[in-house]
Amino acid sequence: MNGAGPVLFAWHPDGSYLACAGSSRIVNIANRQGSPVAEIPLSGACIALDWDKDGDVLAVLQRDTGIVPLWDANQHKVNNLDTNMKDLTFLKWSLTGPQLAIGNVKGNLLLYNKRTLKKVPILGKHVKRITCGAWNADNKLALASEDKQVTISNGDGVTLTQ
Repeated sequence: MNGAGPVLFAWHPDGSYLACAGSSRIVNIANRQGSPVAEIPLSGACIALDWDKDGDVLAVLQRDTGIVPLWDANQHKVNNLDTNMKDLTFLKWSLTGPQLAIGNVKGNLLLYNKRTLKKVPILGKHVKRITCGAWNADNKLALASEDKQVTISNGDGVTLTQ
């Protein structure tokens, strides 16, 4: 089903769906009984899966493309978010807001708002690869990079601390 090797997975916030992906380049979504609900074919290897806070949208980060598939759990359809960035490395939904943070190897950040469908590119957030990050309950985003810096930003991407 997922191919040989390691498998990434993400539970829906209320446990109603499980999304998983492996070397097969397909994200498989099953309901809590294990029955298949959807398959999302990918053009590159899956490197991250994350559900938004409401469980409405699953975001999929894949290697070798700037397209982020967004699976709508209510309509069971995929909308492709074109980031206009290359070499994506990081993806994480806000814990409290509608924002999706997406980072790349050049240290650039894109904030996508699922409510307004607005994309805000933030060039040069870091000077090297964004390696990881996390949102807190105050809707602040902490990002770490290979430049050995950590930035704290608000939900609009404004750097508060570096």
